[in-house]
Amino acid sequence: MESLNQDALFVWLAASPSPRFEYQGHAFEAYQESAGAPLGSLFRMRLIYDDLSVESALSAWVLSLAKALGPEVIYIAPIRRQVALHCIELTLPLEPSRELLATFPDDLAECHVIRQALPKLSEPGLLVMDMDSTAIQIECIDELAAMAGVGERVAAITERAMLGELDFEQSLRQRVAQLKGADASIIEILCDRLPLMSGLEPMLTELKSHHWRLVVASGGFTPFCRPFEAAIKLRCGLCQ
Repeated sequence: MESLNQDALFVWLAASPSPRFEYQGHAFEAYQESAGAPLGSLFRMRLIYDDLSVESALSAWVLSLAKALGPEVIYIAPIRRQVALHCIELTLPLEPSRELLATFPDDLAECHVIRQALPKLSEPGLLVMDMDSTAIQIECIDELAAMAGVGERVAAITERAMLGELDFEQSLRQRVAQLKGADASIIEILCDRLPLMSGLEPMLTELKSHHWRLVVASGGFTPFCRPFEAAIKLRCGLCQ
């Protein structure tokens, strides 16, 4: 079953009429994520993209992998999620050269090499995440400092901490001290506009649908953590 259509590989994978596909003289076999990677495979990667129009370019790159591997079978699995992204997993019997990996069209998609076992959504799981600059796009104390007019002073302390001149507690105490005398209303103002990290909500919705437990463990402050927890319905949070 061979086709010159560059999208044929993805059409076959979506329709899954048979587990094996001959694509431009190279063999591919489909498997399901829930079954895990085939035994004996040495290299795994996931290709993630948000625009179906890039599948032609991805097909061409996957074909270049197949040509480099010769007669070896490439195993491929569709990774299906509720988020507005598309993903396939490739499992190879050999590791591609760095030169070949460097030809991946990273302006069109992301390529993530998998070096260790991944958690399975079909099994109970726990996600523990930080809040500042992880689940939300800002550092709350930096935003408070800017609103209080002491942003540059706090930034200087943060830089010293980054250079190893201050430990976490010293840095935290010195930064908080700069906020002395600031109007407490800035806390509520900031709480009302915490910018969630792009993609966070659909990711958490996906995990919740598989009965995962979600927790935030942050060095940030409780006045910010509590509204954040309520907004995305977390199970619990540990904050300062």
